[in-house]
Amino acid sequence: MASFLGGPSMMPPSPVEVLEAAAQTVDRHLQADASYGDLTDQLNVPSHKQPSLSGLNDYDYPSTVDPRIGADCLSELSTVKKVPLPPELVEQFGYMQCNCMMGLFPEISRAWLSIDGDIFVWNYEDGGDLAYFDGLNETITSAGLVHPKHGVFQPHIQYLLCLTTPVDIVLLGVSFNRPHTGLDELVHSEMHLLPTPLFTLPTDNTHINSIMGTALGRIFMAGKDGCLYELTYQAEDGWFSRKCRKINHSASTLSFIVPSFLNFSFAEDDPLVQITVDESRHILYTRSEKGTIQVFDLGEDGKGTSRVAAVSLQTTVQNAALVARNIDRSNFKPLVHIAAVSRTESVNVHLVAVTHAGVRLYFTTNYFHHPRSRPSMLSLVHVRLPPGFSASASPQKPSNVHVAHYKKGTLLLASSQTEDNDVLWASSPDSFPFQNKLMETHATIPIDGRTWALTEVPLPSVSQRPADPNAPIRADPPLVVTEHMEPVRRFILLSAQGSHLMNKLRPVDQLRQLLIKNNGPDSEEVKDFFKLHLASQACATCLILACSKLAADKQVSEWATRAFFLYGGEVQINYGAPSIPPSTLGPASLSTTIGPTGYSSPAPISTTVMTPGPGLSSSFATPAQALHPSQMSTPNTAFGQQQQSLLQQQQQQQLLLQQQQQQSLLHQQQSQQQHQFPSFGQEVFYSPKHEGICLYLSRLLRPLWEYKVVSDVPFQNRQGQKQIFLASRLSGEELSWFLQQLSELREFITVNSQFASPLVTESLTATPLQRTSRLDVSTQLDEQTRRRQLVEAQIKHEKQSMQYNEELIQRICENLGLWKVLCDHQFHILASGLSGRFSVTTSSISWHLAFRRTNRIS
Repeated sequence: MASFLGGPSMMPPSPVEVLEAAAQTVDRHLQADASYGDLTDQLNVPSHKQPSLSGLNDYDYPSTVDPRIGADCLSELSTVKKVPLPPELVEQFGYMQCNCMMGLFPEISRAWLSIDGDIFVWNYEDGGDLAYFDGLNETITSAGLVHPKHGVFQPHIQYLLCLTTPVDIVLLGVSFNRPHTGLDELVHSEMHLLPTPLFTLPTDNTHINSIMGTALGRIFMAGKDGCLYELTYQAEDGWFSRKCRKINHSASTLSFIVPSFLNFSFAEDDPLVQITVDESRHILYTRSEKGTIQVFDLGEDGKGTSRVAAVSLQTTVQNAALVARNIDRSNFKPLVHIAAVSRTESVNVHLVAVTHAGVRLYFTTNYFHHPRSRPSMLSLVHVRLPPGFSASASPQKPSNVHVAHYKKGTLLLASSQTEDNDVLWASSPDSFPFQNKLMETHATIPIDGRTWALTEVPLPSVSQRPADPNAPIRADPPLVVTEHMEPVRRFILLSAQGSHLMNKLRPVDQLRQLLIKNNGPDSEEVKDFFKLHLASQACATCLILACSKLAADKQVSEWATRAFFLYGGEVQINYGAPSIPPSTLGPASLSTTIGPTGYSSPAPISTTVMTPGPGLSSSFATPAQALHPSQMSTPNTAFGQQQQSLLQQQQQQQLLLQQQQQQSLLHQQQSQQQHQFPSFGQEVFYSPKHEGICLYLSRLLRPLWEYKVVSDVPFQNRQGQKQIFLASRLSGEELSWFLQQLSELREFITVNSQFASPLVTESLTATPLQRTSRLDVSTQLDEQTRRRQLVEAQIKHEKQSMQYNEELIQRICENLGLWKVLCDHQFHILASGLSGRFSVTTSSISWHLAFRRTNRIS
């Protein structure tokens, strides 16, 4: 590849060098995106024996009204719609005699209501498609929707509705007029409850409080007697097993020969009230009414059941109080919710419990850094206090939490303010990626009525390819890395007034909302968005909207393109001090230096900025005088002392904010191409626009970059011999998606190829050498000439880098397009006729190696 200065005598790079240079840029940005830690790293938990505490500092929940953060205008949740209860159900309340319950079946977009022995199911999206079952003579005590076991029922039965009464357990078949369809189709499908139960089993005087199914079709039930039960069923009776039976997983072997009424009489009155299952690790957890948490190991394959550990509420409160010694113990009890934490969120944290005060208690079931081991304990590793516990926080805190939901870092709390109304608290870390501390935004939403149920629509994650079973287990990256592929998360809150549908906004959704709200990018709110996420990351988010070809996004796409160039910055040169790119976040009067602990410390600086000309507004650095704390005097008056205290508090908040930006800047630095000039001590950084394009390109390619092109699939031929054939690991639909996204990005680069301009933002740190040079005017003029030459050379190099990226995108599209043709014509049949050498070679090739080659895959 040509050198940075690009002398005229240099030979032009060969196609191989061009592709390799662009591929190395992708590698560099992928490595930067992989620089995140596990949740335990953010919580500062070194091992399962060293629990930690957070929530007491201002940076745990940064104030969104601080103009330096620029998050005041951002919404975490957006109300989609409110749907009242069907009018037919309102009439049924008048006939209630005994009991009424409500809940949600998000897998099929349905809500349910039981009144005595009748159950009603309807579509919470529009209030329609009301179905009911009135074949029970007893009052319904619990209801659950579960997946059927494979091969037991007819294909048209897509789900099972499990109902329990004090007398019977009933399994009903659930079918739709559009079988074997996804969630989007089920919303518009008509649901049918089979009138005749598939199975009916006596409860043996066991009151069932809750039902939970697994992906394999197992049905677990929480008993009022404190026992965990499982309802098992099979197609036919066996020699030693009935067609349908109930198993007690909490009782000992001796209990099977003891009458149930004796077991009940000696049992402690601590009913199980909640069951949650970690499908990624095959671990089941239960929570009792008195706060005892139990752990059950379902085995490597999810087909076993063994009780591993149990921790009482008293033990949990004692352990939490040892971690948070200055916090009232009443904040740690009672427990109102438990949520399993999957491997995609954390390797070491396995469970989160939520108290009535909104405190989160994080647990692990194993020693750290042993992700493939089976559970062996339940140990508290972290206490996370809710907003309101820091010194400068508002006095408002969550209280009387009675319903909660936690998944993938997002926490929702339904807090009772009055008997008739709730307040929904929402917190999320998505606005602060790549931080070494867990930092979260929080917001409150008033809710009409009392919350009966709160859950999330289960949507498949499309950001990850099937992982290599031998590869190290890691949590998913921050949302900003995968937001272009992830569907919008939707939450449903059910009350007596109806269903409340809310979307969890991704950063790209927040940017879209700001552009529409302000009728374009010319606003302080859009500018603040770039401050919050840093210009390069915000540019990558802009490209998601700018490259969209949807008709509904046409205007938003134009606005996003304008924002990309308006706030995307220019080539940046850093003179003399820290090797960190100029910050677009935080106070301009402080620079940062990296200390041994990884935190930032203030240093006096002198900043000079070359202001861009007309047509481009610069807000990425502002002139400011140096701050010298050692030169400040202390006033003697009370007013002066008050002013000094206020100033010290502001300086402390500035340092906290610097800690926030430190990790973001380090992430940006890892992905930057730096050019060091030892004679002058200067560092030249690509513009945020350039880095945004490279970031977006690398994130588009991330799911397949290290992914194998083909896989070996074993099969048995007609003669009964085992053979192996090659199959493409990407389907034709997946290839089409990648082709579309890459083509749109390439078109954006081509159309806007002249985005670079000779403007520059300089971050100048005064050094003794520079201060001396100011005495010599001629030397200063020489420095200005060098800077101008440096800027011109960097702009030229940046344009060259974009050309290399275009070449790489074109080559990738050619390879993927050809591969799609092979997949559309049954690749496995074509590959079977090729030589064994080709099979061996192709099996070992990853996509990034194929993209680096100058010849197409053939």
